Amino acid sequence: MARASQLLEDAGWRPGASGTLERQGQALVLGLAYPSGRPDRERVGILLQSQLAAIGVEVQLQPVEPTVFFSSASDGGVLQSGDFDLALFAWTAPPDPAVKEAIYHKDSIPPRGQNVTRLADDRLSQLLSRAGTEMDPALRHDLYMQAGRLTAELAPVVPLVWRVQLDPVTSRLRNFRPNPTLSGNSWNASDWWLAPAS
Repeated sequence: MARASQLLEDAGWRPGASGTLERQGQALVLGLAYPSGRPDRERVGILLQSQLAAIGVEVQLQPVEPTVFFSSASDGGVLQSGDFDLALFAWTAPPDPAVKEAIYHKDSIPPRGQNVTRLADDRLSQLLSRAGTEMDPALRHDLYMQAGRLTAELAPVVPLVWRVQLDPVTSRLRNFRPNPTLSGNSWNASDWWLAPAS
């Protein structure tokens, strides 16, 4: 928290009379939009609100009906229209990193894609474009590794929670390897085999 406070101070934010940081007469108040009806997201929102209040940032929780939250911009969708300061939501992705182009490339800002963070970094976009068309697996891997490091540096998103998913299977099933991507758990079904009952 000390580092966050220092960064805010360096950016010119000073505590106001209410304790909320201010700069040039403007209080540092951010809205946190999230799909309603999910107690886990509400709890995370309350926790973030408390943590940011400790460094002088006021967060106003903004629960939104999920169909509106994820809707198209023309239908008033929060993410697609960019009508948020902060957004709290979850997603899953396929195992191939090519999906990163749709969510982090500057040409994928809605309505042309899913880059709801509106990140427009030329270096990252160039890496993603090159990686998406590269046929050499080793070079493709290297390009996506560079893109991953740059994405982490730019921090357009901050992962907060990795949901635990339990996949009960018989103890006789061998080579079952759960998969957290959209490929699902049958991704390596050709390698499964059932051990004899003991």
